[in-house]
Amino acid sequence: MNEEMLMKAQTLQRESEQIENNILIINEHILELNKFNENLMFLENKEEEKEILTSLGRGVYVKSKILDEKKLFVEIGAGIVVKKSPTETKKVIEDQIEKFEDAKKQLLGQLHMYKEEFGKMLKEVKKMKKLSDD
Repeated sequence: MNEEMLMKAQTLQRESEQIENNILIINEHILELNKFNENLMFLENKEEEKEILTSLGRGVYVKSKILDEKKLFVEIGAGIVVKKSPTETKKVIEDQIEKFEDAKKQLLGQLHMYKEEFGKMLKEVKKMKKLSDD
C-alpha cells in the first residue's frame, strides 16, 4: 500500500506542477492583454497626431505615424483580417481576458483539490507510521 500511495503522491505532484505552470502562462497572457488594452486607450484618448514604435519582428522597431486611429486591422484567425474600431477591439480583448480568468479559476480549483488529496494522504501516512511505531 505504501508503494501505491507513493506513486499516487508523485502523480499528484506532477499534475500540480503542470497546473501551476499553466496558471503562470495564463497570468502572462492576462498581463499582456491588459497592457494591450492600455495601448488601445492611448488611441482613443489622444486627439493630436500620434507616433508609435511599430514592431517589424525580432526586436526591430520603426517609428510610425497613425493616420486613422479609428480603424484597426485585427486578425481573427486563419490569416483573416477585419477592420474594427478601438472600442470593438477592446471588447474582444476583454472577452479574451474573461476566458483566461475563467480558465485560471478552474485550474486553481483543480490545484486546491489536489492539495486536499495530498493532505489526506499525508494524514494516512502519519497514521500508518504511528501504528507501526506502537
